[in-house]
Amino acid sequence: MSHAVNALDHALRADPQGLAFLEQTASLYVLDNASTPGHPTTYGWWNFLNDALNEVERYESEGSASSLEGHVRLLATITCRVARRPPSSDRRLVKICFANASMTHMNLMANAQLSQSLVGSNAQLRERNMGRIAAIVFD
Repeated sequence: MSHAVNALDHALRADPQGLAFLEQTASLYVLDNASTPGHPTTYGWWNFLNDALNEVERYESEGSASSLEGHVRLLATITCRVARRPPSSDRRLVKICFANASMTHMNLMANAQLSQSLVGSNAQLRERNMGRIAAIVFD
């Protein structure tokens, strides 16, 4: 089981850590400056949803997606809540993440375009994955 499906599985079993992880992921962004050195990215709900939907689609192609019905329902429920947040709130959360990370990584502050790039990437991810979850739920 991969990380996104595993986190959803823990939450479905009412595991406090699984529930806390989903709540935090839906509420804030973190800066990942380690996965690809020199190319920081943000990670928040839309990234998690993207990972989870990729996993669901992989399970579907293997013919074992029926065991993930509760997982998809939980994804849809949380996504509905997060999608009610206006895009301007998402932009603000990404900028806060970047500002917080800049306190420890001073070199980030020198790159004004990076903040805008991270905000733009997040907006694209939001739009693409809202459509993907809708297609899966209404299918």
